[in-house]
Amino acid sequence: MKIILIFVSLAILLAPDCNANTLDDNPNEWDLKDIYPTQYDWDIAVAEIQQGIAAMSKQPKQVNSAEQLAALLDAVYSIRSRAGKLAKVGLLEHFTDTKSDKYRRKMEQSEFLEAQVESAVAFVNEVVSSIPATTLDSWRQQSPKLRQHDRRINRIIRAAQFSSTPEAEAVIADLTRLPRTANDLYRQLLESNLHWPEFDGTPLTPARFSEIRRSGDITNKEHASRIFFEHLSTYEDLFALALVRRVEGDALIAKHRKLASSVDTLLVLQDGFESNSHRHVFDAIKDHKDKIAVIVNALARVKKQEYLIPTDFRSLINSEKRTYSINYAHEVTLDAASLISSEYRNLMEERLNKPWMHLSNDVNKSNTVGVFWQVGGGNPHTIFKYREDYISFRLYSSAAFLMMGLANIPDSAAPDRREEDLPVFSNALWYLGHFLQTDVLLKRDDPPAVKKQILANLLTRSLNTIVNYAVMVSLEDYISEAILSGDSVLPKDINQHYISTLKAFFKDSDMKIDSHWKYAWMNESFAFYGPHYASFYQAISSALALKKYILRGDQTAINVVQYGIANSNTHYSADVLREAGINMNDIDVYSDAIDELHNMAIQLNAID
Repeated sequence: MKIILIFVSLAILLAPDCNANTLDDNPNEWDLKDIYPTQYDWDIAVAEIQQGIAAMSKQPKQVNSAEQLAALLDAVYSIRSRAGKLAKVGLLEHFTDTKSDKYRRKMEQSEFLEAQVESAVAFVNEVVSSIPATTLDSWRQQSPKLRQHDRRINRIIRAAQFSSTPEAEAVIADLTRLPRTANDLYRQLLESNLHWPEFDGTPLTPARFSEIRRSGDITNKEHASRIFFEHLSTYEDLFALALVRRVEGDALIAKHRKLASSVDTLLVLQDGFESNSHRHVFDAIKDHKDKIAVIVNALARVKKQEYLIPTDFRSLINSEKRTYSINYAHEVTLDAASLISSEYRNLMEERLNKPWMHLSNDVNKSNTVGVFWQVGGGNPHTIFKYREDYISFRLYSSAAFLMMGLANIPDSAAPDRREEDLPVFSNALWYLGHFLQTDVLLKRDDPPAVKKQILANLLTRSLNTIVNYAVMVSLEDYISEAILSGDSVLPKDINQHYISTLKAFFKDSDMKIDSHWKYAWMNESFAFYGPHYASFYQAISSALALKKYILRGDQTAINVVQYGIANSNTHYSADVLREAGINMNDIDVYSDAIDELHNMAIQLNAID
């Protein structure tokens, strides 16, 4: 199947001429189809992975030389990378057409195989960690072939403190699929006929509510929020069951890994953070409530409201009614890249003309937004719907900066697992693209109203990411701790914790938080999928630090942005960011992030 990348070339209102730095005139074809051109190629890949799984049982469970260890790691890398690549392609094909039964079957088949592979290779961590440190160091010095696996060995050594028996590791690999069941339950709930109430003559479905909460009418937003959330409350038992079961799956993994919470399964295992370091943001927010109040008040003035309500953080301003063509997004993104270096900008221009992105607005296409790294080699792939609006415009720059960081990984260091994609640092590059894009726009000769809109939208999104995601992470911590302590969690407990945390992060005079907001967690779909969202406020905080260093001309930070992932010998975000002088295990990075947003609010107030 050919998947076409459609580039739209409508003129931009209030935008400069976009003829320079445009994309190729001919539509690009997504090269995903080249990996498995036919069903036969797919079936051959499946059969080879199945054979590899069977062969894993014959691999030695103890090694006596550098050559034996290198051969074992070669075999593990081979089967993991093939399964990871298959799962990536299966998932992305499904995203291009969610109504296709064929693509859904391929996605489910590949994800099942990937889980089987992880069960089959679970023993390798114990094999490596059982080798005395002095022996392992000697082998690595003697064997160039073994040194090619330095990143994998380093991760295994660190993960050893969180490892269990091979039998338990196999069970843990199976547990990773448990949260998917809870997410499926949640999606089925929202897609069912829950007898949605009427609002202005039409059913107030989740999609309809999403439209209203993004509108500029505060009265409508307040009224719709009360009706929608109070209606959801009638199904709170089902929503609570889905959320608790999802957290329970990750909490059980945390327990087997000797970790403190479900969030640690992401940030400690995948990003190399210290346990519970994610909680620093809670203290940073409470310590800076006065500065958050300045941000909230600045946004309320731009929105022409006396106060904000929580849904305002999902409401972007488009009072200027601008459209954003793909070519304009391309031009501004390249200008943003120039803030790093001319070399970086030129390389980005070359890569953005490669067939790595799927931006068409097809009816059956998923609303998923993401950049997926090159498991098993090749190149990264990006997917989202480009709709010529501000959100699409922003996403384009974010995707470009993340693709650049991933594309610099040499084939010799290609990742072999989807799960090792540095959640925090990858998202930091994503947010960095938006921040630098905004800096470029604010320096352009646009009317003050346009600049206000641009900066207010950046602040809206940033504050939502730091504060509202922190509220949900706090709720996840609460549920996880209760589960690990053997306590039950009732819907009323979830409601109370959510609204009390929300109120604790804002001053009463700045935010109007009525009682029905205690049910708002039921509409936070990301929390029902997994703890991945816990990386977002970490990422935006580190992105603000990177931006500050880059604009100062800090070459170390610039090198980290360009080659941080490629040069990493662990693929842990904590290690990569430490190279740029950013300590993610300290409260300062979160406090500094709020300071940066506070400075932007002052800048917003100064725009005439």
